[in-house]
Amino acid sequence: MISRMKWMAALVAIAYASPVTAGCVNTPAPCELGKTGTYHISLPENPSAKMPVVVFLHGYGGNGKAILRNNRISTPILQRGYALIAPNALVRKGGRAASWNFHPDFNRGRNEAEFLRGVIDDAVKKYGL
Repeated sequence: MISRMKWMAALVAIAYASPVTAGCVNTPAPCELGKTGTYHISLPENPSAKMPVVVFLHGYGGNGKAILRNNRISTPILQRGYALIAPNALVRKGGRAASWNFHPDFNRGRNEAEFLRGVIDDAVKKYGL
């Protein structure tokens, strides 16, 4: 019983000791932002405190995961020491392609400016950007 508790304590210590690699950083899984949406994030090889950030919005029908997988986009950004955040737009009604909702007459239930502020705040809090 005691060895099991030590093992669990060691796992918890490891998880808290390396916050930069925890969660959704540099993985295909998106970061969840409650019910408002998701985003993907990739950090440079040697992340530093208060590193600069590029927030890259995908085009119509795209997604953040594809942005991070596109080496022509992600590699130069990460090599320069920037963090890369690629949020996901909402899928349109009827299952059509994902797109952003910035036009005031095109309301799909999410304020994109607030969502993007939430994405940045979440990444700053989780990854010390």
